[in-house]
Amino acid sequence: MGLYETIGHQIKKARKEQEVGQKVLASVLGYTTSTISQYESGKRYILLTDLEQIAATLNLPLTYFLAPGERSREKKKKNIYVPLKQYKMINEARKLKKKLKEAESELKKYKIKNNKLETKIQTLMARIAEQSQITAQTASLYNELKKNEEKIRRIEKIAAIQKTVEGIAYQLNNPLTTLLGFIQILISEMDNNKSQHKDLKKLERTTKRCIKIITELINSLKKNH
Repeated sequence: MGLYETIGHQIKKARKEQEVGQKVLASVLGYTTSTISQYESGKRYILLTDLEQIAATLNLPLTYFLAPGERSREKKKKNIYVPLKQYKMINEARKLKKKLKEAESELKKYKIKNNKLETKIQTLMARIAEQSQITAQTASLYNELKKNEEKIRRIEKIAAIQKTVEGIAYQLNNPLTTLLGFIQILISEMDNNKSQHKDLKKLERTTKRCIKIITELINSLKKNH
């Protein structure tokens, strides 16, 4: 039996003694099941470092695989080799550590994305607040504009009324002035003792009062202009 066949035979023997399948051993070591099978059949060259790893995993000295007949001569040292179950736990811990590192990396990426999103949200909120202020100011200006337009309409209406009244006053003032002139002529030509004279004087006073009222109205309208 060749050296590699002897080593393979010992690997297979140790594995079966510890009731460990090829798949489990391959998983713990990070090999493929085919690699373990080829080692055990002696069809594959095995490096000393790989054999040391297998020996440590199966908690056996290296001489167990290299010199099987001399195993009884060696004193088994305690706590030098890692038991298979403990090695599996270490291997799982490494895997978990790797996953944790990947998770931390992903978490960092998400934090960066989250910070960017928060910045965008704050920017949008600021724009919304600014837009709300603009909307409020626009509404206030619109209400003020409506009030001013209402005032303008009232002023224009009053101005139109004043203009109409002023036109009427002028139209009344001229005939009344003419009428007053005729009345005064009649009074000067009429005898004071006649009853018509008194009526004319009364009519004169009334006409003068109307002219005075209209004149004051015209002057008041001119001041408002």
